[in-house]
Amino acid sequence: MTLAAALGLLQGGDLKGAEKLCARLLKRDPGDAQTQHLMGLIILHAGRPSEAHALLKKAAKSQSDNPECHYNLAECCRALGKPEPAIAAYKRMLALSPGDGRAHMGIAEAHMAKGRPAQAETSFRAAAAARPDLATVWNGLGLALREQGRLEEAIESWGRALALDDRLAVVYNNLGLALHGLGRIDEAAALVQALELDPDNAAMLRNFASCLKNRSVEQLTPSLRRWLEVCFNDPEIDTQSLLPAALAALEAMDGVTAALDQAGALPEAAARDALFHRMLETTFISRADWEDLLTRLRQSLLAAPGEAPPGLLFAMARQGFNNEYIFAASEAEQAAVRALGEAIDSRLSEGAAQPTAALESDLARLALYRPLGELAGMDTLPEAGWSAGFQPILDSQVRAPRVEAGLRAAIPAMDTGGGDAVSAAVKALYEENPYPRWMTVAGRQAQPLDAVMRGLFPHFRTPDSLFGALDVLAAGCGTGKQAITLATRFADCRVLAMDLSFTSLAYAMRMAGRLDVGNIDFRQGDILDLASLGRRFHVIESVGVLHHLADPLAGWRVLSALLRPRGLMKIGLYSAAARRHLVAAQSFVTAQGYPPTPAGIRRCRRDIAALPADRIERKVMENRDFYSTSSCRDLLFHVQEHRFTLAEIERMLKELGLRFIGFELNNLEAVAAYGADYPDDPERTDLGQ
Repeated sequence: MTLAAALGLLQGGDLKGAEKLCARLLKRDPGDAQTQHLMGLIILHAGRPSEAHALLKKAAKSQSDNPECHYNLAECCRALGKPEPAIAAYKRMLALSPGDGRAHMGIAEAHMAKGRPAQAETSFRAAAAARPDLATVWNGLGLALREQGRLEEAIESWGRALALDDRLAVVYNNLGLALHGLGRIDEAAALVQALELDPDNAAMLRNFASCLKNRSVEQLTPSLRRWLEVCFNDPEIDTQSLLPAALAALEAMDGVTAALDQAGALPEAAARDALFHRMLETTFISRADWEDLLTRLRQSLLAAPGEAPPGLLFAMARQGFNNEYIFAASEAEQAAVRALGEAIDSRLSEGAAQPTAALESDLARLALYRPLGELAGMDTLPEAGWSAGFQPILDSQVRAPRVEAGLRAAIPAMDTGGGDAVSAAVKALYEENPYPRWMTVAGRQAQPLDAVMRGLFPHFRTPDSLFGALDVLAAGCGTGKQAITLATRFADCRVLAMDLSFTSLAYAMRMAGRLDVGNIDFRQGDILDLASLGRRFHVIESVGVLHHLADPLAGWRVLSALLRPRGLMKIGLYSAAARRHLVAAQSFVTAQGYPPTPAGIRRCRRDIAALPADRIERKVMENRDFYSTSSCRDLLFHVQEHRFTLAEIERMLKELGLRFIGFELNNLEAVAAYGADYPDDPERTDLGQ
């Protein structure tokens, strides 16, 4: 029973055996510093740094000339989230063992944990001088450079890391994100290599999806396509944002481009393609040529469902529900659908219908054109016995509306002053057409607010009052995507999500339950009545809301009064410059007198698509919201809309006494272009540019 034997057990991975042996040694000689040191190290490796700390601290004090004691104490401090004591211990180690790369590396990583990338860079470079053969050192240096906005230098550092070890998935991940940050999208295929090396890494998959967000793909490889399909099967990835990439992947298949260009039929291989089916099931298609192709495909499925590849009919039925039946239908189609609906109604009224392939086919054909929840006899159908492909249709079109109806009745309402006429009209719009009707949301690892803000705005220093538990307000949360994103973005937060529309809130509550997001409280009410809550919040977010008020500044003033001292507020407003074409399209809608009904919206879209190519109104067809009924109504038929210039926003900020931190931008090319045009405003906070 010796110390060497305990060390051998530790090195062999037998932590329990090593700990038992050390405990016996300490019982025999409680004051032995070497045994205390080894016991602390064993407990640290066992994942119990709080227990290890006292032993390692004693060992470092009694063996102050032993650099390993200081190193292990430093590692323990880092594990406890105490970077400053860790740095002090690493420095004591360096005093005894100058040039030890491990200590420089530890200091660098501790500085990174405290958000000090410049100091971290110095220590990473010292570590690289001591151990230029370690890929992890060059990876860390790349991270420090990235945090300082020096992406080209970071890429060079990661290149050196990969030259030393080309099996490090994390380095490919970092490299891909940096290339994406520079707008070099095709080179961001490094993320594919990261996934090939670490296929079960959910964070890397989310990064891959983020790099493809709202982008087409020019250099499609088999690996990239395979991982794109994985994304479409992941419930924590927002597949709607991957639609351009998926369409590009499909267009790379033989015959698809010709079908789009020449109004032909979808080739058999594409009709059977798994990615195509998942795209139909989890998004709404937002491109005119694809809408035309799918409209033709829907016609053929209505007429001859038995000729369709397995699963295609069900996938198209889900697409119809996703876009809220916005596709145009001929009179012949409408007559066939009426006849089909009457036949199904008659069959269901008999009360003896059972799940069969034939019934599923008929119901799915009807669901291509109208939601099954409208059928009176759906309540008579059994819950079980349906095929796996048909179940999701019942879930979304029949069961989900029932759940929402029950939730709606339980939504608490705020004390209200009655609101104004504009609020009443806006409420009526969203009761009829809740917006957006989303299906997936990007999952993310919750982070402390400070980490989130440093990632968005490196120049911002988080005040002490924003560390710890957060009260968050989502003002005008709509159907809940924003509120759920907030609730999963910040660690240790509680979100109050309010909206005018009961229908929207019921949708939000159902989706929060489906995603198991429990730190949200939902409340119905008007922003103008929020003062009645008697509460204040650390963070307030109101995106896409204030511009629909009669007086946006009055609403913003209410929100400002609810913000805690030095709290944070995220506001999203319509841009006067960016919405010129939408103003023209809205004027066209008003002049033509289209009613805000599904039929009126479909007719409006048909007429806009028929305008000459040079008409500015047609530019609205490039907007994703043009391609589903509720979103198109929000886009073109809204009852109230204000648009703002940067000068107007600057004036309102001054009037409210708010300090502008910056824009949260997803358009990296725009960020790069602004930096090139305005190098004297690196923080992008000068609203006068």
